[in-house]
Amino acid sequence: MSAARAVTWPLGLLALGGFAIHGGGHLFRGTAHDVLWACTMANLLIGIGLIFPQRTQRVRLVAVGVLWLLVGNFTWAVDLILGGDFFYSSLLTHVGGLVLGGLGLHRLGYPSRAWIFATAGMVLLQLLCRVVTPPAANVNVAHQVYGFYRGIYGSYLQFWVASFFQTALAYFVLDWLLTRIYRRLARSRSPGARAGDVVVA
Repeated sequence: MSAARAVTWPLGLLALGGFAIHGGGHLFRGTAHDVLWACTMANLLIGIGLIFPQRTQRVRLVAVGVLWLLVGNFTWAVDLILGGDFFYSSLLTHVGGLVLGGLGLHRLGYPSRAWIFATAGMVLLQLLCRVVTPPAANVNVAHQVYGFYRGIYGSYLQFWVASFFQTALAYFVLDWLLTRIYRRLARSRSPGARAGDVVVA
């Protein structure tokens, strides 16, 4: 990996800037708990991973953030369609963070088995939200069945188990796709590279 490709700290600063602006809006509105939504926290992970990408675990932070955003943006879009609140600063985290993370992974390479870390990280984040956030806010669906699913699942436990496996499957499929996409991109840059040279172990 060339030094030029490894310079990702400006992208990391932009990701942290988006996190700070959007998170600051929540603080200003008196809803600090909303900073813990996965799509917002994804920008924190992406920012840290891009500023300090030297170690594999830090590159995995970027990949986890990207996976969280790819899945979370779908839920965010559905929520907006159903009348959820829209804040312009959300574009910095939902769209900007995804673009920055994608660019960073293009430079650094895509780490292996990121879907496992994304799944485990989401469970830990949900547990944290269940402890420190108000039930009414239902941050990361840590307290109750989410919106339109209430007529489908008879209990929160049923909903959580189903959501866990659905989300883990989504991360797995996206991880599989991203691994191949970034390998193809890397081979197009360096035709002599082998397929296995691109993904960080």
